[in-house]
Amino acid sequence: SPAIDVWSMGCIMAELLTRKPLFTGKTEIEQIDREFSVLGTPTDETWPGFSEMKMCKKVKFKYHPGSKLRSMFPKFAFTGGQATLSNTGFNLLEGMLSYDPGRRLTARQAAEHPWFDEIPRPQELFLMPTMVSGGGSQARTKSG
Repeated sequence: SPAIDVWSMGCIMAELLTRKPLFTGKTEIEQIDREFSVLGTPTDETWPGFSEMKMCKKVKFKYHPGSKLRSMFPKFAFTGGQATLSNTGFNLLEGMLSYDPGRRLTARQAAEHPWFDEIPRPQELFLMPTMVSGGGSQARTKSG
């Protein structure tokens, strides 16, 4: 469903902010455990019907209480290198990474989210700096 695409957008947003994968499992079970360790293990309250899912009946997942996502993306950082997110930006990320597809933001809601209107606004392409490639020629010029 499109909800899985929104989940993927949330993962990509986190990866763009941190420059590393949000969840790094090597197997399906390890991947799920990594998700639970960051977002907290779902319950039937946070994801109705979770305990009745086929995989939950086969595998006993480690319980991780509560989400650690906000601590990974604080509003302010006093040490270099940590990604920060305003409350509005965090609301977008959290909404895209909601376990329950019915509670997850839709693609339209994500695209129209108020975070994209926050200051500083994105720069127009022609105002962006150019980069010099390793070969000495410009990788992109101001004209495109």
